[in-house]
Amino acid sequence: MTNLQRWKVTEPYLHLHCGLGEAPYYEESSQTLRFVDIVKEKLHTVNIKQGPSSHKIIDLDDAISTTAHIEGTEDELIVGAKKGYAYYERSSGKLEYIKKVWDESDGPGKEGRMRCNDGAVDRAGRYWVGTMNDPKVQAPTDEGVLFRLDPDLTLHRMIEKASIPNGMGWSADDKKMFFVDSPTGSIFVFNYDLESGSISDRRVFFHYSDDDGGVPDGFAMDVEGNMWTAICGGGKVLKVSAEGKVVGVIEMPTRMISCPGFAGEDLFITSAEEEEPEKYPDSVEYGGSLFRVNVGITVIFTLVNFRSAPLPKARSDGAGGWTPCDWAAKQRPLMILSSSAVPPIEQQTLVSTPFRPPESTRPPRKEIMALGHLPDNPQWKLRGTHLKLSSPSIFLVEQLHHRRQGRTWGLE
Repeated sequence: MTNLQRWKVTEPYLHLHCGLGEAPYYEESSQTLRFVDIVKEKLHTVNIKQGPSSHKIIDLDDAISTTAHIEGTEDELIVGAKKGYAYYERSSGKLEYIKKVWDESDGPGKEGRMRCNDGAVDRAGRYWVGTMNDPKVQAPTDEGVLFRLDPDLTLHRMIEKASIPNGMGWSADDKKMFFVDSPTGSIFVFNYDLESGSISDRRVFFHYSDDDGGVPDGFAMDVEGNMWTAICGGGKVLKVSAEGKVVGVIEMPTRMISCPGFAGEDLFITSAEEEEPEKYPDSVEYGGSLFRVNVGITVIFTLVNFRSAPLPKARSDGAGGWTPCDWAAKQRPLMILSSSAVPPIEQQTLVSTPFRPPESTRPPRKEIMALGHLPDNPQWKLRGTHLKLSSPSIFLVEQLHHRRQGRTWGLE
């Protein structure tokens, strides 16, 4: 432990009093960080170039716990909310459910006593969201479920009997998936199949046990495969190597640390209000604040999409869901932005091409001009239908198979 990298945060970037700050998410195009307060039902934004004075708070009508970006629009988000997956329009504050996760087969009252928690999008555009008992209704039990929403809006139950499903993410080679169930103290790892979205062979990747207390919460992964995991109740963020060893620690000025997220080489870290203020009075002042620390390494964001899913603004079925729509009549791409790490790529700047619809409505082939240099490497099989890269962050997309013609890359 003496050779650990160490950082110490002494004051917040934003001095807030979130009930439960979560899901920090950096939008590079606007240099804006967004995060939610699940308990107080707020959406926070701050332009990190302009600084704390740009902080804004938006009231929500539902407990949103996780958000994902839709490429091509500044106004629309896909979110995990109280009852399941929903579409959120920022300008109007309107929330419409795309897929509710509970039905009659789950028994009476489950929709009311559950809510979504953490979530992430894999490289194939599947949106994984964990659910748990809503603490406003009852204490957590083991009736939580990790769901996976596929591009065609089919819903899959991937893990049953979870208590507080938290951080999730994937290795750079897409062969492993990581998942936190906080009360167990463990971060689990699964074998992962990108093509099918299946997981198997659950085992412990990292187990946290410390006299300081706390449990693993949300995490972010960097380009070297390290996992930066919040220790809620322990007042720290741990840097865990790809081998599952602690190699660094960020000491925080409050105990209830919830989730880190990268913006360049900075980690932005959310927190919750102190649960035991009389026992831990020193933790109260900054509980629920947002923190910032430079850690000298970054994450590479992966741009992916629901390839053939109906757009959220398709026809409503009248029951809180959406019916399929004709891609030929829709021009706006539906793209989900995740933060899975991928192998480094050299300096690049690429322009984007129109969204690639299903085969039956696909327009003529488009080409993408690479202004930088993409090294030949078989593990960089870029997949995608819409490419938008800019330095220093790298955006990759799904279903793009690279083909070199001088400096031209095309959609096959």
